Amino acid sequence: MNLFKRPQKNLPARRQLGRQVTVELEDSATFRRGRTLTGSASSAVHTTNESQADLKSSRVQTHELHKKRRRISGALFAVLFVAAGFYLLISQFTAHATVQASPDPTVQLEPVYAETIDSYLGDNLSQRWRFLTDTDRVTRYLQASTPEVESVKLRGSSGFGKSLFEITFRKPIASWGVNYKDLFVDASGVPFARNYFSPPTLRITDKSGMISTTSGQSVMSNRFMSYVGQVIGHSETQGLAVSTIEIPEGMTRQIEVRLEGVEYPFKFSSDREAGESVDDMVKVIKWMRDRNLTPEYADVRVGGRVFYKE
Repeated sequence: MNLFKRPQKNLPARRQLGRQVTVELEDSATFRRGRTLTGSASSAVHTTNESQADLKSSRVQTHELHKKRRRISGALFAVLFVAAGFYLLISQFTAHATVQASPDPTVQLEPVYAETIDSYLGDNLSQRWRFLTDTDRVTRYLQASTPEVESVKLRGSSGFGKSLFEITFRKPIASWGVNYKDLFVDASGVPFARNYFSPPTLRITDKSGMISTTSGQSVMSNRFMSYVGQVIGHSETQGLAVSTIEIPEGMTRQIEVRLEGVEYPFKFSSDREAGESVDDMVKVIKWMRDRNLTPEYADVRVGGRVFYKE
């Protein structure tokens, strides 16, 4: 039955192994029949385009490893840089404001100040970042509703998402009676209702009816308030303490000054230099005491002349 079947040759095992090796070499991407190999496995032999050659020496492999490390290090540095930038932005963000008084941070402040600053930041979102916060605008915004604020400074972080604002309040030089209510007046002539300092001993009584009574607005010119302050200062220099200052009816440039331990008032005019008027006042007091007189008032509004009414 198998007359026409060709007998198969039994190949030696050694030739079969050679065929398997040949097939593996032909399937290799580098060692392929008819392919020209580039590069060198020796570090002593330099070839062109070593980094792209088929054969690479240990030196080239080391260089490529260094390049990979530099790329990885650069990527990690970029990630850290971006993360640090995000952290900086977040750490500078003001979600809520905290406040403290200056110069005494132990003073207990009402919540209205922090709430007002939060309201301002809500209307000006870009200024929630501390490096963009305009403290001058914050000050003006606070003064519109709380005129006792003199200035506001941003002192930095007070916790995550919180910023510390330091508030300096106006220091009163006198209290001012308006409609059975006390307002306090600072050296710039601005009245306010909340006082965080010791109550001033000096009291201004307005009988003129010609001065504004709106809290937060200047009730007197800076020149007039400066004159009042100079009268107080010169009187203290002479050892006299001013107890009250009254603005007479129908007058806005004249004041009546009462001193502690002196029974009668003195009439002053802001048109005259304060120091000269105080010097005349001191002379009048001595002259009256030497003669044991107690006038109804003494007038030092005119230089070189003193009028009094018995």
